[in-house]
Amino acid sequence: MTKRVRHDIYELIDRQLFRWREDALAIGESELPRRPADKPPMGPYVSLSRDFGCGALIVGGLLSEKLGWQVYDRQIVDEVASEAHLRRSVVESFDEHHQNWIAEYINNLTFMGELSEQDFFRHLVKVVTSIGSHGKAILIGRGCQFILPAERGVRVRLIAAFEPRVQWIAHRNKLDLDEARQLARQSDAERENFVRRHYNRDVHDPAHYDRVFDVSQMTHEAIAAAVLDLLERKLGIYLPGRTISRPATHAHAHDER
Repeated sequence: MTKRVRHDIYELIDRQLFRWREDALAIGESELPRRPADKPPMGPYVSLSRDFGCGALIVGGLLSEKLGWQVYDRQIVDEVASEAHLRRSVVESFDEHHQNWIAEYINNLTFMGELSEQDFFRHLVKVVTSIGSHGKAILIGRGCQFILPAERGVRVRLIAAFEPRVQWIAHRNKLDLDEARQLARQSDAERENFVRRHYNRDVHDPAHYDRVFDVSQMTHEAIAAAVLDLLERKLGIYLPGRTISRPATHAHAHDER
């Protein structure tokens, strides 16, 4: 990771910490949780799981523009989990009661057993849970849909056939097709293995998602509109002046993410 990218992530977290403090002041301290419970208040959130080369960042960006929510991709989440200062800033953005609430929630996650005792993964779960507890978040990758409660968010999976993804990866990264195929296979395998190793889940199982979208059959814009519809139907989150959309089918290029 370059110094510039790391600097941008620090700036993003600083801005988000300020925004969370402003939101807390607007809610009022008396409304914050003051006792342990089975689950901390979570969401709303959108999680985007994806095959490599399906344009999750594009969909996330479109949703962010409409909702005003922050996008947290794998790079951001990994950096915050790895850097002690950033991690403390995010986790300690709550008062002590809420931090205890989050700790209890994490300890009750079924996958937090012997196989997931690695420091990085435990830090990652704590960061994702803290972000989810603040809500209004769009999280891309890292199995966030297995960490946060399903009823408080919209869980989306983006898929596409292998060869169309290969062509787009080659175009975006200036690779020949064989190099792009190798990159796609390696990235898909790494993501699948991460989910299976840490969560003991199959990332391809559609039961883990509210909707699975084939990006070769729908534009990224149509997918974003369908996710907004899901937010309305499932969580009652409405955008002023918006009507329920009908998904448009259209062959579409894929982003390398």
